[in-house]
Amino acid sequence: FFRIFFFCLPTDMRCYGPPSAFRRSGSPLKPPTPPKPPTPPKPSAPPSVPATTHPHPLKFGQPRPSGYEFDGCGRAFPPGAKSWFCQPCSFDLCEGCGGPSRGKQSQGPLSWLRRALSGSSSSQSSSAVSSQGRSSLVRVTREAIIESSRGLEEIPTLSNVSLAAEYVAVGVPFLFSGDQVPELAPVLARLSDHKQWVSEFRGDLEVPVSALKKGGNSAPPFGAPVMMPLSIFFSEHVTTLNPPQFYLQQLSLKEFPMLKAWVQPPELPFGLPCEGSECTVFAGGSGITTSLHYDRQHFLEGTVPVDNFFVQAMGVKQFDLYRPCDHASLYARGESLPPEALRHHNSAVQSGARSAEDELPDPQIESPHVSRIGDLEVALAHPEAWPGFSEAHSRKLRVLLRPGQGLYIPRWWWHRTVSMSLGTAINWWFV
Repeated sequence: FFRIFFFCLPTDMRCYGPPSAFRRSGSPLKPPTPPKPPTPPKPSAPPSVPATTHPHPLKFGQPRPSGYEFDGCGRAFPPGAKSWFCQPCSFDLCEGCGGPSRGKQSQGPLSWLRRALSGSSSSQSSSAVSSQGRSSLVRVTREAIIESSRGLEEIPTLSNVSLAAEYVAVGVPFLFSGDQVPELAPVLARLSDHKQWVSEFRGDLEVPVSALKKGGNSAPPFGAPVMMPLSIFFSEHVTTLNPPQFYLQQLSLKEFPMLKAWVQPPELPFGLPCEGSECTVFAGGSGITTSLHYDRQHFLEGTVPVDNFFVQAMGVKQFDLYRPCDHASLYARGESLPPEALRHHNSAVQSGARSAEDELPDPQIESPHVSRIGDLEVALAHPEAWPGFSEAHSRKLRVLLRPGQGLYIPRWWWHRTVSMSLGTAINWWFV
């Protein structure tokens, strides 16, 4: 019966012996190898601390509530997300993009700086209304700019045009690209080729140019400007064949309507409101240097420190920025000279080590915003004559502006420039 039943079963249901895993094949019977358990994932290490100018150390963690957003990338802060944070300042950095975040009660990515430096912007900063009826930016005080300059490790690059007003409001310098200001594109295209200057005006336009001092240095006191046709200036003095002798500097476009109509500059980059502004152009050969100074212009019935948007159109220019916190060590002409520096200067003049041109100018005559130090290398070689300058020089911030790049220089920031090649540029001073 069983034989009949067995052969009646389908072939795939017939069992001819033990499972293959347990058959004898010259080796002892072994059970099947159990599968390996999954390896638990290794805990991810926290990301490295992002580079920031925040004065306090940052911690990582602290899930934040919803309602926050990142100005760097524009994303909303997801609920439960972690960040680099400073609890006392209500300051956060995004883990993914490193962009600063802004809470509901914050006023921008640099609000921590505004709060830490000036306490309350309403009590220590002043706002004004421009002649066109627009409210100007609320600015921090000079003391706040001095404090903020102490911890700045490098000149930041503007990541989002919406942040420009915040940087200007708190007086922090930054680099930007001309591409971030669309109305600058045609301006830079015209200024970037000096042949266009010549062909446009054909020598009909005469402009005032400044005679440079020995070594191509542009420093006060300035002599009377030389009126020169624009075509001759570019063909003979903006070339690589001759050492620089003349410099077209701070040529105000409002005084030359024909040139302004050709350049067509915007009122102010990023559309920032201001109480007053002035647009000027620069042009010169390679090797021109400017004295160490901070910017002052005549605005609002007085000469006041001003902010500066400087954009390089052609060539390369080097900027050395000195911090406002080192103001006392930069020896402004409008301030008294330390006794040590005065003694060293008098002995150098008596011994003949310095010529009459190197004598210190009367600080009451002119240029109180220019440093008394004419030759920086000499000052560094004689630290006893200029106490504190070596330390201030070691803390300077250096940037190279290439064609199409811009630099915002806040008021009270000292700077010195060197033209590394033939160049043209445009800038805006504003208050």
